[in-house]
Amino acid sequence: MLLQADTGSNRVQRNPFTLLQTRQHHLQAALNVAADTQLHEFRTTWNYGGSLSFWADNDINDNEGRVGLLRFDLSSIQGSVVESASLSLWVQDYTDAESTGTVTAYELLEGWTEGNGEGAPGICNWDQRTASADWSTAGAGALSHGPTA
Repeated sequence: MLLQADTGSNRVQRNPFTLLQTRQHHLQAALNVAADTQLHEFRTTWNYGGSLSFWADNDINDNEGRVGLLRFDLSSIQGSVVESASLSLWVQDYTDAESTGTVTAYELLEGWTEGNGEGAPGICNWDQRTASADWSTAGAGALSHGPTA
């Protein structure tokens, strides 16, 4: 899942799980985040997989674009039809008055490696999704993700 804010610069603290309502036995399941990181346009080779939070903003034009990536382990609901899902994110702090914008979630179409960096060179990053593959569009852009999730 790719998360991108429409305005401002928001550091997001993720909830460690999301709730899904499935059609199978009307079951609710809490899914833990299996992997998360951010991609930073200015620091194109840096990895943030070991960080506890990530930034999501849309300042692409000033070379400060950042997006957050989340991956969930869906094996516990395999074969279920998901009727609804909710994801909670908290804005931990922000850098400008425009930080009341919308965060949009997109389905990622390409696999990626979380890494363990905390703002240091590593994989995945703005340019590379794994050690052997680049994003189809840098920053998990248009060719790397589908329509909104």
